[in-house]
Amino acid sequence: MKAVKKDMNSLDRDFDYYKTNQSQSDPFYTIQDNSIMIFPTPTVIGLLRQYIVQNLIDITTDTTEANMFNGKVHKKYHPLIALGAEQYSYARRQLKNEATEANTRFMNALLGYVSGGRRIP
Repeated sequence: MKAVKKDMNSLDRDFDYYKTNQSQSDPFYTIQDNSIMIFPTPTVIGLLRQYIVQNLIDITTDTTEANMFNGKVHKKYHPLIALGAEQYSYARRQLKNEATEANTRFMNALLGYVSGGRRIP
């Protein structure tokens, strides 16, 4: 179930009302300071997914790397984004072996790998 964003100033009642009285079939969220408030309060464990896209822009062949990341992602992490996209691309095309290999490359780049019982960055 996808929750929709609502402006907290548009709510007719206080948060406590929505925590228990908001319909499970019509969830929403609002942002207050640095918090994301979800209504009704989720009751499931392990099934909540959150996706965030900041400053979404249209990307064209002329878009520069600086404009794409807009200073939000440090340049040293750009290869990790590409490696993650590689895994996703293979998985979407149902190329399981290639996706698994891409995942291994991604995790090794992210966390390093273990060789002879030692972590190699």
